[in-house]
Amino acid sequence: MPVIEICGACGFNSLSRFYRLFTERYGCAPKAFRTQFAHAQSGQGSPTSLS
Repeated sequence: MPVIEICGACGFNSLSRFYRLFTERYGCAPKAFRTQFAHAQSGQGSPTSLS
């Protein structure tokens, strides 16, 4: 799903607020989180702590 759709599905009306809160919580932007997760799922490299 595109980040903007995830943002709306989570009840956010502001994409910038979603990005800010997501980054505070997970330490990276949503796209970077998705990239890290994809690499962890495919076994490429070592994942960083995402929680």
